Amino acid sequence: MKRYLLKRIGLSIISMIIVIFIVVFLIYRVIDKESIFNQDINYSKLSGNTRELYRYNQFQNSGYLEYENFSGYLADKYRKISGDDFAENSEYKETMEKLSSKKNYDYFNKLYKNNNSLSISKSRVTFKLNSEYLNFINDKNVKEFYDEYRKKGYYIAYLIPDYSSGKDTLLSNNEGMVLAINEKNTFQRLGSFLGSLFKFETIYDVKDESLKDRYIKWIWDERSNMPALIGSGTTHKYLIYFDNQFPFIHQNIFHLRLGASNTLFEGKQFTDIVNTGTGSSLKIEQELPVDLGSGNKVYDSRDFHSVTYSKTPSAEDALVYGEGEHYINAETLTSGFSRIGNSFVIGIIAALLAYIVGLPLGILMSRKKGKLPDKLGMGLIIFITAVPTLGYIFMFAGIGVTLFKLPYNWSFAAVPILAFILPTISLAMPQITGQMKWTRRFMIDQQNSDYVKFAKSQGLSEREIFSKHIFRNALIYLVHDIPAAFIFALTGAIITERVYSVPGVGGLLTLAIGKYDNGLIVAVTVFYTALSIIALLLGDLLLAKYDPRVSFTNSKG
Repeated sequence: MKRYLLKRIGLSIISMIIVIFIVVFLIYRVIDKESIFNQDINYSKLSGNTRELYRYNQFQNSGYLEYENFSGYLADKYRKISGDDFAENSEYKETMEKLSSKKNYDYFNKLYKNNNSLSISKSRVTFKLNSEYLNFINDKNVKEFYDEYRKKGYYIAYLIPDYSSGKDTLLSNNEGMVLAINEKNTFQRLGSFLGSLFKFETIYDVKDESLKDRYIKWIWDERSNMPALIGSGTTHKYLIYFDNQFPFIHQNIFHLRLGASNTLFEGKQFTDIVNTGTGSSLKIEQELPVDLGSGNKVYDSRDFHSVTYSKTPSAEDALVYGEGEHYINAETLTSGFSRIGNSFVIGIIAALLAYIVGLPLGILMSRKKGKLPDKLGMGLIIFITAVPTLGYIFMFAGIGVTLFKLPYNWSFAAVPILAFILPTISLAMPQITGQMKWTRRFMIDQQNSDYVKFAKSQGLSEREIFSKHIFRNALIYLVHDIPAAFIFALTGAIITERVYSVPGVGGLLTLAIGKYDNGLIVAVTVFYTALSIIALLLGDLLLAKYDPRVSFTNSKG
């Protein structure tokens, strides 16, 4: 058993890596990265080098590349020398003037006209700098920037200034720019993903030299009247704590980083997206951190157990968290489930209904083969199978709204629990009919077996034969799919959730694809793949437990 498990886990890890590699390759190498601008209304409003810089910024946000702007690098350098008046520094001004000089425009524009393949961008004349071009620009700051970022594996691009008006006047938004750009290949992206997959919070997470007291220790939490593990120097203050919110014990020590949203959720990790509450803000009576232990309570919607570190707390923060306190960024309490919670509740109830309803009906159909119960059941199976998913979803929605006054749109539900009914029924029906079909099929197959004929010859009743022999053997073919039925409740249902506007996990993938959110696409794909692998592994283990003919050892007998 142990040997089998280790082998399956090893193969599962390899499968996961292959899936990640394929997804990353398709997104970042096969699909044209320019497609991210198809729905970008801001892109068409820009022009010149400002537009080109916007392109690189969007490419970076979508994970295609990383870049560093020389102007920011130069400003940081001379701010240390001249303070906030760095722009008046003579060396700073000289460098910026060189980058946008008419001399540079004439030189590089001539090179481009002689050979336009020298430009690494189709939208603007952009040169990849080398020693020859550096010598022509002849600036020590550009050379310093070039040397530093070349060592890091970046290439250096020069967006030439534009004097194409025919006058010695620089066109607006067309100043010369230098960028250090790093475009990772698929193997580098895969390595970066795997390297950052797991994160543990440490006392060195906060990069603030003024923070001297760094620790992790247990305390008695007066907010929950339970012990809590807190940290200083960690990203979160509360690393392990208890409260009255399910699952009642929470941790911020370990983080699973499947990927971050590039655009839709502004850099939030996938795990944070699916675990964030989806309801309205919820105010509860509680003590502010500054008054903790005083008994002075106010109604506030902040979750003070979720605070994270900030270098610059404001005077207003001091009134809430206390003077000198840097752990101030608290999340908002919500009245509803999280995305994954909504999907799980709907999915788990649908899976339970499939077995509670579908299994007995399938058994009844097999026992009454060819009779009215069987014909009615087959009619329902054929109907659900033949009608498009949207068809019967809208049919159930129409019946529920018209006859039972159930809410159709999730956000319009006056009683929140009623919003779960229509999505659950719509998701459960195909699972119920599927369970009916396969249970009937396997039960009928077993009825023709020799052991059934032998049992009849021994005088066993039909009920005994069905319950003790046929059903148990037919269940062998169904038991492998039980873990998948319940685990996939976490993945949500794409069509059902979109129709009823359920804020769940199911719609995230299509939403991410529509908005070219590459990081989220990778994260959702990895999430689905991981659950599929776990479901298959648990299915094998359950089958081995149920069926004595299945063994994970090499022993014979």
